[in-house]
Amino acid sequence: MKATPSHLRFIADKKIKYSSIKCIISGGEELETHLAKQITENCTQPVTIYNEYGPTETVVGSMIYTFDVEKDVKKSVPIGVPIDNIQIYILNKDQKPLPEGIVGELVISGDGVARGYLNQPELTAEKFVISSSKLSPNDQCPMTNDRLYKTGDLARWLPEGKIELLGRIDHQVKIRGFRIEPGEIEQQMMRRPDLRKSPSLPGR
Repeated sequence: MKATPSHLRFIADKKIKYSSIKCIISGGEELETHLAKQITENCTQPVTIYNEYGPTETVVGSMIYTFDVEKDVKKSVPIGVPIDNIQIYILNKDQKPLPEGIVGELVISGDGVARGYLNQPELTAEKFVISSSKLSPNDQCPMTNDRLYKTGDLARWLPEGKIELLGRIDHQVKIRGFRIEPGEIEQQMMRRPDLRKSPSLPGR
């Protein structure tokens, strides 16, 4: 079964009996450890939970991690390691690889990276960049593709060579797997003459 964490919350408090489901692939949002543990414990049959990560711009699935109910104790389940033919980097603002434990932007290269956004050259130039370095991060993997996709996600390398996702650089949020830009919503609301700005609250 493939589902976002939002979908999994609907069944988190239910005992899942008589199910033939052997594995669950979660993606699209942050997978909290307590949710993955709750699902695991409520299944009467053994079930494996995979946490998948990858934006549409890299053909969705770029990384995978198998949830371990005993070892995973942080707030969120790690997103793991890259799949075949994909390279993952944690870079600073100068596109230089960061060492273990240091937070930076998660950047993706490899066979799955798209060519850009249709009829959006400015956004393409911003998000799809040419690498200025051939160095590999933490000697994890060689850079085999000069084109990089900047995800806008913050992440860091964990000691065991896996990656932990830590939020966004911008204000983008995900709701039920959909990308939401609060700024775009605000712009649309400002175009509505029938909407008035709410009066300030006392003390504001």
